[in-house]
Amino acid sequence: MHADQRADCAPPESPVAAPCRVADLEVFRGGDGLSLVYARDSGAAGFYRGEIVSLLASCREFRTVDEHVRAYTAGNPGAMPEFSLRRELVRLCRAGFLVSEPSRPPAGATPPCLPPISSVGIPTCDRAAVLRRAIGGYAQNCARHGRAVDFVVADDSPGLGTRKDCQAMLKELAGALGIGISYAGLEEKSAFVSRLASAGNIPEDVLRFGCLPDRSSGVTVGANRNALLLHTVGERIISADDDTVCKVAVPPEHLDGLDLAAGGNTLQLWFFRHRAEALAAVEYVEEDLLGRHGRYLGEAPAPMLAAAGAAAFRLTDPALLRRVHAGPGRIRVTANGIVGDCGWDNPDFHLFQEGPTFARLVRSAADFDVARGTREMIQAVPRATITGLAEPKFAMCIGLDNTRILPPFPPVGRAEEVAFGAVLTACFGDAYAAHLPLLVQHDPLDGKRFSAAGLFSIGLGSWLPACVSRFDPGLPVSPAARLRSLGQFLADLGRLPGREFDEFARLAMWGSMDALIRGLEDRLAGAQPAPAYWSRDVRQFMARARRSALAPAEELYASIGGRAALQRLLDQFGNLLMWWPAIVDAARRLRGDGDRLARPVAVL
Repeated sequence: MHADQRADCAPPESPVAAPCRVADLEVFRGGDGLSLVYARDSGAAGFYRGEIVSLLASCREFRTVDEHVRAYTAGNPGAMPEFSLRRELVRLCRAGFLVSEPSRPPAGATPPCLPPISSVGIPTCDRAAVLRRAIGGYAQNCARHGRAVDFVVADDSPGLGTRKDCQAMLKELAGALGIGISYAGLEEKSAFVSRLASAGNIPEDVLRFGCLPDRSSGVTVGANRNALLLHTVGERIISADDDTVCKVAVPPEHLDGLDLAAGGNTLQLWFFRHRAEALAAVEYVEEDLLGRHGRYLGEAPAPMLAAAGAAAFRLTDPALLRRVHAGPGRIRVTANGIVGDCGWDNPDFHLFQEGPTFARLVRSAADFDVARGTREMIQAVPRATITGLAEPKFAMCIGLDNTRILPPFPPVGRAEEVAFGAVLTACFGDAYAAHLPLLVQHDPLDGKRFSAAGLFSIGLGSWLPACVSRFDPGLPVSPAARLRSLGQFLADLGRLPGREFDEFARLAMWGSMDALIRGLEDRLAGAQPAPAYWSRDVRQFMARARRSALAPAEELYASIGGRAALQRLLDQFGNLLMWWPAIVDAARRLRGDGDRLARPVAVL
């Protein structure tokens, strides 16, 4: 049954009455109907028959041994007798192939005290009216809850007159609200880049790309976010977009408690015909927004998950559970949800929804028609959720643990937060994200539309995750070393000969197409028949995907200005990653000397 088993380290007296679930297993074929099973949590290894392996694999929730046995026999009528299964499961538990619930913190135990969230950073460009509205809303929320924070504005407005008007507005607003506001426009960024280059012996062109890139390459909100990171080095901060409104609400069907999820999209969506309908559909609450972020930001997930009990692990997998058990990880990003404009460009989003969101989407043909065309929605988790992938789904209102190094954002192009999350997850093995069941409004004054770009059109931010997924960091090393290694990989991509780069881009695009279509076809063939209107849209999407897959290579790069422009940006961003640890160290030293990027508006 378990020939040549090695479980020397497992104490035979290990308890089996407590709830347990399967460990993080690796299974290898051993011949003669046996499999070698290895538990990464305990180091236990042994050869087992197929039914025992299946029994182990079925134990994916925290239950007692008897509960696991009853659940397994209910789903497998031809299984071994229950007493035999119980005997085997007890042996497996004692050998270390199952794990128990994380220990709850001792009564009265207090976690290490982190500094309070001390800054709210707001990137902006040519939008003084919404900027004033945003600062006013967040400042009022802070004031009602007794929080004194600095507001930092990173402004990419190209016109000198526009920047001067913005400074004057901020100076008046700071006086009216009794708050501190610092400002970083073109002049402040340029001056700091020069001082930083000198202090850290860093190439100035690398710094300029990171904080002051050529605007002809596209939108530069990522450069503004990088300026905020350098100004607030050493702090926990909130980054809020200028078109958000701090009217805090909770999503429909919100729940107490905490979940741990491996990754993927944990958000649920609710769809509305217009913004007024969306804004009226939520319950507004008096909530300390920074305080809620601060409960999670920079904290270790293990103690809070242990305190939440077994229910917190219902969405997780064994590998993530082992990681939480073993590592001193920290929540480096927090994100609340939004109500209002969705904030992204994908017009085919409705095809890939699952669970409760899919049920709402296909409740009727009329509901489907609203959902497939609207940008107005609620996007939120119903319960606070910690994810093993440190990826914000959008950056309209997020917390950043900037007490230690974080990666930079791609300075140009859209979807900069998507690329940031991919780099953070790839290079910071101890990083988690926490998604909060709170909403702020996303209320841009200009009308937005979904992108008309080609189905597989390549932009820097949206395409970087595909590049990062092909990066092999090798053996575990420090985040700084991984950033430098990833930077070299991206720079090398940027210098590939044209034909080789086209092949890399096509293979990456075809891989994405394959994953998307596999998922859709599996759902079309599923036991639950999908509504005809959803299936129709799926088949139309697949037909468009086939046409796009064989389009000329130059069409892939059309939205970014051609292959040469994309390769140049990859090379520049790769160099930024390689220099980023030195850049952050130099910014930290300058801050220690009282030298910061943004300047108080009172002295401008």
